[in-house]
Amino acid sequence: MGSVMSPGRGGGVGFRRLREVYSAFSCKLWWSFRAGSSLWAEFMRAKYCKGLHPGQVEMRPHDSPAWRRMLNISRQVELSMVWLVNGGTCNFWFDNWMGSGALCLKTTATPGLNFKDFIANGVWDVNRLGQHVTQEQLHQILRYPVPSSESNDEVIWRLTASGKFTLASTFHDIRQAGNTSVLHSQVWHPQIPLKISFFMLRLLGDRLPLTAVLWRVGVQLASKCLCCPEGAAEQVEHVFSEGQVAQEVWDYFGRLCGVVRRGSTLRAWLMAWWMAAPRSDKC
Repeated sequence: MGSVMSPGRGGGVGFRRLREVYSAFSCKLWWSFRAGSSLWAEFMRAKYCKGLHPGQVEMRPHDSPAWRRMLNISRQVELSMVWLVNGGTCNFWFDNWMGSGALCLKTTATPGLNFKDFIANGVWDVNRLGQHVTQEQLHQILRYPVPSSESNDEVIWRLTASGKFTLASTFHDIRQAGNTSVLHSQVWHPQIPLKISFFMLRLLGDRLPLTAVLWRVGVQLASKCLCCPEGAAEQVEHVFSEGQVAQEVWDYFGRLCGVVRRGSTLRAWLMAWWMAAPRSDKC
């Protein structure tokens, strides 16, 4: 069973870690700083960048906690920001305008040169580009049209279809991907009461307070199932699948709704029910 912080499909509840919340809002700060034109963004650029591109700024001992927080997340956010080049107003070296990361990540930047310096007679100046970028980068650049518009470049958030920044997309990107489970994906449904979903989560994770489970945490009790004459040990599989009462319940409703089980375990029964086609004439 996954942690309660894991997504529902991974066997958790989907609670967000404070670290993830902090990182997501830090991403929002950097996006607002880079993509916005607010008074706050202008102030931060004037105070900390001093004419440099934000990608050139190094962290200094006297920087404020807010700026340190933003710089710590900046590289991750920049990879999700893509600049649509119109007039070539974004930075040739430090902005991610090709979608694969800024050019400065793979080659030595020449900050004094920008788009206009690599264009000759309305086309890319291949010779000059070849002096400053790698061959791989050169081939990538030549696939892009030469900036010719008078309008400013635009920045989009690549994690959403609309290109607009959202915290939800950022949470999804920050949260560590985990394994998904067909069983757990069926537990959470709008038509299922939450208390039943939580019960199923504990059942699939073997965390119900049955005697066999309590044994594992050091609670010593006599184990005897009260639902069958044999008095077998109170274990999850016995109580919910293999015991006499459990089998009678499963078989009764299985016949009623035409559900056939393949296997003898609790998970086999659950999969049989959840994968069965709906039959309104029976149930």
